[in-house]
This record gives sequence, C-alpha cells and structure tokens, in this order.
Amino acid sequence: MKTKKFLSTKILVLLIVFLLLIASAVGYTISKYVSANSQTYTARVAKWDVSAQKASTSLDLFSYASANVATSGTENIIAPGATGSFSYDLTNNSEVAATYAVVYNANEAGVYLQWSVDGTTWTDNLSDITTTEIAMGATVTKVIYWKWAFEAETTPIAAGQSNVNDTNLGIAGNATPTLTIDVTFVQED
Repeated sequence: MKTKKFLSTKILVLLIVFLLLIASAVGYTISKYVSANSQTYTARVAKWDVSAQKASTSLDLFSYASANVATSGTENIIAPGATGSFSYDLTNNSEVAATYAVVYNANEAGVYLQWSVDGTTWTDNLSDITTTEIAMGATVTKVIYWKWAFEAETTPIAAGQSNVNDTNLGIAGNATPTLTIDVTFVQED
C-alpha cells in the first residue's frame, strides 16, 4: 500500500504542478495589457467657385450706349459720335487663391471703334489682361469704354476711318459690331 500511496502522492503532486503550469499560462494570457488605437484622417476638397458675370459671352455693346443712340423695336442703333461703357465682375468665391486672364475679341464689323479702360486714354485696340491674381472672396470689376469717334476728334483715328467709310456704313445700315470676352481662371500655385 505504501507504493500505491506513494504513486498516488506523486500523481497528485504532478497533477498540482501541471495545474499550476496551466493556471500560470492562463493567468499570463489573461493578465496582459492589450490596446488598440485607430485614427481616421479626413480632408475635404477645397471649393472651386469662380464666375465672370456678363463676360464669356458676346456682348451687345450698344445696349450700354449713352449718346447718339436710337432704338428701333428691340435694336439699338448707333451713329458716329456714339459712346458707351459696360462693366463685368470677376468673382473668386473659392477656398483657394486664383488667377485670371482675359482675352478680348472685337468684331467691329467695319465700324472704327475706340476703346478705353479708364475713360480718358483711348486706343483702337483693346488689350488683353494678362494673368492677374484674385484673392479668395474677392470681386474685381472691369470697365470697358467705347466710342465711335468722329474723324475730326483728336483721339487716335484708326487707319481707314473716314467720313466716307462712316457714311457707307450708314447707307448699308446692317453692321453689327460685337465684343467677346473670354475669361480663364486658374488655381494659383
């Protein structure tokens, strides 16, 4: 019986050691710290909102006339000495700075028009606006003045302008000058 008791004691001791080993392994696994960290980063695309009011279209210059203008139904009619001006707005409501460039394409249809951006200095060629900055939230107003100058005026007279030419245009009565304004906006670098 001693042998049986000795074996039972050994088995019991081995069983306790085995249980202690299992308990320490389970305890080790249960008692360790575990954390997880997750970060989500988001960004919104900046708003692009630019506009050119009354630009990028063919303008009826003579709906802005102020002198020597009659109307025939819905048509505006001009003669030498007629003057006028019009304005257009360039707006940057974007969330980024931008630049703009303007190209003017005048189809004078044989009428020798004079152009000005300040109302005092006149030329026979309307210059394009090269790349210019426009800040976020800004509106820039551009004004263009025009006139059909009399030949005797001291402003630069275009080659070919004469009373005879003006009279021939009046006899035909069908010339329709236009100005097209093309505006290009680009995000500033």
